[in-house]
Amino acid sequence: MALWFSATEVVPALNAEGGLDDFTAGLFTSAVQAGFVLGTLCAAQFGIADRFDPRQIFLVSAEVAALTNLAFWRLIPPDRQRSPRPRRFWLGF
Repeated sequence: MALWFSATEVVPALNAEGGLDDFTAGLFTSAVQAGFVLGTLCAAQFGIADRFDPRQIFLVSAEVAALTNLAFWRLIPPDRQRSPRPRRFWLGF
């Protein structure tokens, strides 16, 4: 859930830095939520909760989210970062 709320928290800083309009800020937050929804549907479709220990699912999910965040932050140079929305979607997923 921290990833979900972090999108909302950084929008004011992005507004100050890059002049995000309200529509783009909404898409930025919605992308994370859409990723969570799709990830939940995939987990339900494949019966992840029935096959694995919930603690392990939570651990792996948190690790993958942290690594995804790190990868987007460290591996993609700022001049090649066109839109944050797809990255936020995959972070939510």
